[in-house]
Amino acid sequence: MVLSKAQATVEAAGYRVDVRNESSSDVDQWYVIGTDPAPGTRLPEHETVVIRQSSGEG
Repeated sequence: MVLSKAQATVEAAGYRVDVRNESSSDVDQWYVIGTDPAPGTRLPEHETVVIRQSSGEG
């Protein structure tokens, strides 16, 4: 999933977003590597979800 779609999804669910770039040789630039906490984890509203985005460098 591209960052913009992931960010919109998380924000629509009532959470804040913190984007962190990570190098990855397996995931193309601008795509999401993962999140913290993992998808499906229940959080109180307005908590922060970290989205790890590939910088494409690996």
